[in-house]
Amino acid sequence: MSKNKTKTILISLVVILLIVVGVYALTNQNNNEANLSNEINNEEGVLTNINPDISLEEQEVVTDYLENNISALSPEDAQLGGTFYVTNIYFPEKNVVIVDYEDGHIALTAQANYTLDDDEVEITNFDLIEDTNTNDLNEQEELSVEDQEVVTTYLENNISALSPEDAVLGGTFYVTNTTYPETNVVIVDYEDGHIALTAQANYTFDDGEVKITNFDLIEDTNTNDLNEQEELSVEDQEVVTTYLENNISALSPEDAQLGGSFYITEVTYPERNIAIVDYEDGHQALSARANYEFNDGEVEVGAFDLIPDGSTVERNNTSDDEICVDMCGDGICQEMVCMGEGCPCAETAETCPADCS
Repeated sequence: MSKNKTKTILISLVVILLIVVGVYALTNQNNNEANLSNEINNEEGVLTNINPDISLEEQEVVTDYLENNISALSPEDAQLGGTFYVTNIYFPEKNVVIVDYEDGHIALTAQANYTLDDDEVEITNFDLIEDTNTNDLNEQEELSVEDQEVVTTYLENNISALSPEDAVLGGTFYVTNTTYPETNVVIVDYEDGHIALTAQANYTFDDGEVKITNFDLIEDTNTNDLNEQEELSVEDQEVVTTYLENNISALSPEDAQLGGSFYITEVTYPERNIAIVDYEDGHQALSARANYEFNDGEVEVGAFDLIPDGSTVERNNTSDDEICVDMCGDGICQEMVCMGEGCPCAETAETCPADCS
């Protein structure tokens, strides 16, 4: 009886020992799987849900393949010449994988069927899941007003350097409008007073700094002549002409000769915000190109540059060999003159309108 009792106790101890060993082994296996899962998450960054019914090796191999080939597999092209990258992968069942991916502008989700033979992956089917197809990232994350202000300020300060086209006549571009259709994309309207351009820019933030990764002109609006966009009114021309007449001596980069004053002979308007000004002082005739704009109803001339062809053209077309003295501008029309050295040059209404008009 004692032997049977001892045998029963031994059997019970063995059973208990086996149970303890089994529990330990199972716990250790779960910990190993958890550690492996965490290792994959840390290294891959996209395999966030491990399916215990599929080997980790298989999930890793398929994940690597998808990350390296996602742009080629996607039935939709990345926007603005960008590249797709995988953000999340999940294996709901064997030979099926759900892939989340994006290019910074659109976010897509697809279901792929695959086979694996000797570590060679073959994608047999890759279909977008329509419920999430082409989700605009701007709908997922609205741009803050602060971010827009930072980007706009950067564009305003750097627009001339960013533009693939140079400003006309040595001018400077300035931003007239910015819109933010989606995350990391801005539409920029800018001009220099001669041409108006529109571009689409891609940007990122790096430690609080703006970085423009792409800046492409939108061809439909590229190099639109501002004169074609808005014809100058007669009233605007009269306002500008009056301003130029009242300020021509101050605007001219050259001084009038013999203490005289410049007066305008003709003003033409070849395009919006541009005036060609012919003026003289009775001794020399000049032509200049003036850039102007209106500010609260007032005319402001931003640039006044002499046109080299015709600049400082002597009115009377006299040569250096002539010995007469040009008296045009003294208020007396010299119609009858002497022919000796020091005599005034003959004047007519054509050669000296200031004195003979």
